[in-house]
Amino acid sequence: MADIFERPTQNDPGFRERLPAAHPREEMPRSAPLDVRAVREKLGLTQAEFARMGRFAVKSISNWENGERVSKSAELILQQLRELQEALCRNLAPDTVGRWLRDPNPYFGGSSPLQLVEQGRIDRLWRAIYRLESGEAS
Repeated sequence: MADIFERPTQNDPGFRERLPAAHPREEMPRSAPLDVRAVREKLGLTQAEFARMGRFAVKSISNWENGERVSKSAELILQQLRELQEALCRNLAPDTVGRWLRDPNPYFGGSSPLQLVEQGRIDRLWRAIYRLESGEAS
């Protein structure tokens, strides 16, 4: 009798019977294609400003808005920007989001939220959003 910690080999009797049953791969549902123009416009940003937020070329933004396929790596960043856009629109009047992103903000030490995102400090925006949504901020 084989030790339960021994790995069976193909020559062992009953090898195939001891293998775990294969499960058919479940397909992950694909999310709807990301509408880059809609995200950018809801943020109230120009293509150049939106490109700065994601560290993209302006040409890439233009191409994506005109139907060119977005790479998987860019799509991850764009999804994060969409989540930020949704959170900002929950907490600010939608027509003020762009101005809020552009304007220097004393809460952020005089930096604009757009500058923070460019500098890779988006966590500061998420902390501010959390404080707003949890009622911590007055």
